[in-house]
Amino acid sequence: MAGQVITIGRQCGSGGHTIGEQVAKILGVPFYDRELIEMTAQESGFGKEFVEEQGEHRNSSVLYNLVKNLSYSRTMSSGNSEYLQDEIFFAQRKIITELAEKY
Repeated sequence: MAGQVITIGRQCGSGGHTIGEQVAKILGVPFYDRELIEMTAQESGFGKEFVEEQGEHRNSSVLYNLVKNLSYSRTMSSGNSEYLQDEIFFAQRKIITELAEKY
């Protein structure tokens, strides 16, 4: 399974965490869940709570996200003009790609 990644979409109460752990154990591959939030926070420079809020508990309203991003951008230097959620996404993608290449 070198270079492959298995992702499990989940909702609260769906058992996705438990299923992911069991699948990883059966296949003999590493399992990452909350660790990805911590790694993303480190990679992106954002706080862990911010990464979790933007990645897992995001409101789907475009207007809500625009206002939220503008308020965060006033207090945080994002380093470029992309939306903060995009920066988090790219940090997560980099981490997942690097982890997949290891195994």
